[in-house]
Amino acid sequence: MSRFGLHSGYFHPVLRSWQCDNDHGDSYLDRLMLPLFVLDDPDGDEAVGSMPGVRRMGVNTTVEFLRPLVEKGLRAVLLFSVTSMEKVRIRAQFYCCM
Repeated sequence: MSRFGLHSGYFHPVLRSWQCDNDHGDSYLDRLMLPLFVLDDPDGDEAVGSMPGVRRMGVNTTVEFLRPLVEKGLRAVLLFSVTSMEKVRIRAQFYCCM
């Protein structure tokens, strides 16, 4: 609960707009979320071969990518972390040898 005693789904204006009926003038565009694939390389930028027009980006690249979209009204993103295979191998070796 928030400090105002509201359910966690209602304490922020964006969350409230997602849960309200369309009677309040909200359009479905207000409820869109942009999926983002974030690399562990801060300046990384690479295409996703199986998804034309979609890119994996590092944190720095993502911020620059989002800036104009937020100015146009983007209110929400879904973040998906993309870890390099080398880091996955290192973690796997560590857990296998415990």
